[in-house]
Amino acid sequence: MSTNKRHWPVAFSASVLVLLGSAHDVQAAISYYIGFSYNSGEVAAQRAAFQAAAGGGLAMEGFNTYFADSPSVSFPIGGPEAFSAAFSSADGSNDNLLFRDLAGKVSEGTHAMVCYLATGDPGRPDPEDGTLTFSFSTPLTAFGVDINDFGDGDGYISYSDNLGNTNINFADGSAWHFFDVFFGVTNSVPFDTVVFSFDDVAGDSMGFDRLEYQAIPEPSSIALWAVGSLCIGAFAYFRRRRRR
Repeated sequence: MSTNKRHWPVAFSASVLVLLGSAHDVQAAISYYIGFSYNSGEVAAQRAAFQAAAGGGLAMEGFNTYFADSPSVSFPIGGPEAFSAAFSSADGSNDNLLFRDLAGKVSEGTHAMVCYLATGDPGRPDPEDGTLTFSFSTPLTAFGVDINDFGDGDGYISYSDNLGNTNINFADGSAWHFFDVFFGVTNSVPFDTVVFSFDDVAGDSMGFDRLEYQAIPEPSSIALWAVGSLCIGAFAYFRRRRRR
């Protein structure tokens, strides 16, 4: 018994290290949550399922604070930066992200982040194609966003991330027009970049709103928690010994 007591702090430390290292042994489990407004109640249901899977504690950006039209914007406005958004059209003619309160683009608050893809003109290389990239300062396990008023013209939206996961043509503007989409993804393996690709989205503007995400703690924060837990455990252990 005395040997076990004498080495208890070492055993506690080892268990913490196992806990910290266990994430590397978890197999990837990715899930998508996609709802369309043309199916009654589906957007709300899929958002609720996403929020439940994320496990609470989601951060949210509503794009309600003014920002100047720009190809790239950091959020939240005024910092510290949690993520940046960057928009690019294939021909470079409509690369700005827009701060707008347009009817139909907003699902939360007063404004949304809007991007626009032009109708094709002769001699211009696919202005209907483009990408919107979200780059996060801290890796995520969950990401969800409303895409409002999609389908003014034909076209498709696809998803990809920095881990190589893809969801091709999850929104089809050729079948339905002027609809809203909720797109959410959860993954047991953290990711830090989300890309929406637009294909043949002619003359369409879309409002991105109510972006929710679940960031994981920085390694330094996890290490600090582990050290703190070790110190508290050791203090409680030696306090009990003194009382005996």
